[in-house]
Amino acid sequence: MNYAMYYDYENFSEVFECIPKVRHGAVIELFDCRVKFYTLSEHLIIFWVNGEKYSKEEAYEICKEVSKVLSYIFALPFYSKENQFYEVEGTIEKNTLFSKQSLKKVEYIENKVHKFKKTKTVFYQSLDLLVIAFDNLFKERDEDAFMFFFKVVERIAKEDYKITQRKLYNKSTKKRNKNKIKDFLRKYGLEDLQVQLTDDMLNNKTDLIYNKILEEFYGSTYNKIALFITKHNIDINVGDINKLVHLRNKIAHGDIIDEKEIENYVGKCEYLAIQLFSKFFFRKEYEKLHVTSYRWFLQQDPYK
Repeated sequence: MNYAMYYDYENFSEVFECIPKVRHGAVIELFDCRVKFYTLSEHLIIFWVNGEKYSKEEAYEICKEVSKVLSYIFALPFYSKENQFYEVEGTIEKNTLFSKQSLKKVEYIENKVHKFKKTKTVFYQSLDLLVIAFDNLFKERDEDAFMFFFKVVERIAKEDYKITQRKLYNKSTKKRNKNKIKDFLRKYGLEDLQVQLTDDMLNNKTDLIYNKILEEFYGSTYNKIALFITKHNIDINVGDINKLVHLRNKIAHGDIIDEKEIENYVGKCEYLAIQLFSKFFFRKEYEKLHVTSYRWFLQQDPYK
């Protein structure tokens, strides 16, 4: 007895269509799950797990994980609680219909995920948020989609800041930075304020200013996001980041938001979320990991 989960992706509104650009019948294997794409008359994806190797509960969790990771790779909502899960007799055989270039991307992500240790929990938490965001987006719930995309941004920016913080707070870096401030204060006090301070006074003022600078530069959500995009060279205007943070705060406080405003910025929030996710976990721009997919009949891919 084997196990299979079925996803019918022809189930969205007139605005969005969920269209993976793969050959009909293509099969890939990811985390010991074989995935088959039907892209002609029937629009279906089957996730298949060998029942000789896994229990029913284990197989279900594998199918869920694979559908969520593929949701990220294609930027489409392949996971749904409504996905049907069955015991099946048949098997899905491997084939070579999936493009080699796309397969390399899938394998790269699979290898990276297998190696996650410290970041494993954060990865799956962030992935869940991303998948929920895509589901809301395709169901035209723009405000919910915006908030979940922003949660991805906020979660990863905070995690990345913890790494930066450890570097900033190691003894040698902290000492070097404080000495720069101390030298400036000594010189500024003597030359501009005509006040000579004792070493104890300088040390106290240096500590106070050093901590205040860190708080001012890294204390807010905006600053943590700005830090991330600077470190990882993400192409987005800081003015847009400020607007996204402002919109998020308005929604969180229950303010009335113009629908057009959300429509204009949900795409920017998606872009920021998926770039942060890609850079933090896989050290690559999303475009280098994305497998082509379409959201509209016009066959436009927002990441191509």
